[in-house]
Amino acid sequence: MREIWKSVPGWEGMYEASNLGNVRSLARMVIRSNGRPFPVRAWNLKANPNSNGYRCVTLQSYDRDIKITLPVYQLVVGAFKGPTPPGFEILHGPKGKKNDSLSNLSFGTHQQNSLDMLRDGLASAKAVVRSDGVSFPSISRGAKSVGSSAGTLSLAIRNQWKCKGYSWRLKNE
Repeated sequence: MREIWKSVPGWEGMYEASNLGNVRSLARMVIRSNGRPFPVRAWNLKANPNSNGYRCVTLQSYDRDIKITLPVYQLVVGAFKGPTPPGFEILHGPKGKKNDSLSNLSFGTHQQNSLDMLRDGLASAKAVVRSDGVSFPSISRGAKSVGSSAGTLSLAIRNQWKCKGYSWRLKNE
């Protein structure tokens, strides 16, 4: 497949994203705060994973004094499909979140995104059992029953801690 480049919205003339999931800086001349011109060379940005495993790059505007780190998938979708419609999210396809190519990205609902995460093994709907024998179809439902968050309950299960006075375990363990 041939690589096609388009301007990143809001960063026109500075950065471009490609349909293959790459981001590059364009050669340009900027004026520093001291008034002197400074040449910025053209180069491909190296994407690094954030804490959630999504590939990110840092965009910098010397003249606007802005430096921001953004996920590559957002830049690719913005350049090729435009802004995300209200009520929708950007979904990664079956190739997973490490593939930011345009063919692996689409718009969808939060529910579709959750189902994709289940498909890719990034989330689970594991049933849990409380120490009093009451079972729940998912960690989130169990957490809700005692006024806790799913993250807190998940951590408690993993570390065998009590959560809201109960011991918890995954069902079938």
